[in-house]
Amino acid sequence: YRDAKAEEPNITRGLLPKLGRQLSRPAPKPEALAAYVYAVLSSPRYQERFAEALKTPGPRVPMTADAALWDEAVALGTWLLWLHTYAERLQDKAKGRGRYVPFVPGLDWQEPVRTMPETPKDLHYDAETQVLSVGDGRVGGVAPEVWDFEVSGMPVVKKWLAYRTQKGAGKATSSESALDHIRPTAWADEWNDELLELLRVLTLTVEKHAEQASLVDRICDGPLIPASELPKPKDTERKPPKGE
Repeated sequence: YRDAKAEEPNITRGLLPKLGRQLSRPAPKPEALAAYVYAVLSSPRYQERFAEALKTPGPRVPMTADAALWDEAVALGTWLLWLHTYAERLQDKAKGRGRYVPFVPGLDWQEPVRTMPETPKDLHYDAETQVLSVGDGRVGGVAPEVWDFEVSGMPVVKKWLAYRTQKGAGKATSSESALDHIRPTAWADEWNDELLELLRVLTLTVEKHAEQASLVDRICDGPLIPASELPKPKDTERKPPKGE
């Protein structure tokens, strides 16, 4: 939205009614469009399929003209947004989106962390046993796809853990500021739950990749709404809103 009261969608004026007419239904809500876009653009298949085109910066969204595919994408995107906000947004218990990130069978601590890892070198992952070692602690049931999961080239789990070592990670390790070298010396108890929750979110995410890939392919290979039939944003809509 473009305002704090969430009354003015950050969407080109006239786009939602136009989409509704193309899909032969009432204008979708802003959240539905956001979910559709998220379902498509967050899919590794989208990045693979349009790898060459994406060398030119800026996302381009294939808009389906198939109402059934639209509904499928909105449902999947809504679920992913709920999951990736750690179940804080878009809750709907009747549709399986409760107040908490779901448990994943087999994914749990086998041994608690007693000694905090000193450096990232004290973190180990065994793809064969699917065991993640954090210092002297061990988490079982971590899929290789979860350990290797990246966002824009950043390995999520590895980076999360590296910042929770005694020496830390990133620029702070070579900083000349004494403040940057003030580090925790013990593994915080809340990190146990936070790590498990992160691993659950990523596990459930990668489990949806095949479904996302199928959806992206069916959208791109099916009837699409030409960009020429959709309204273009005015210059004023491209500029940030003025403060209230």
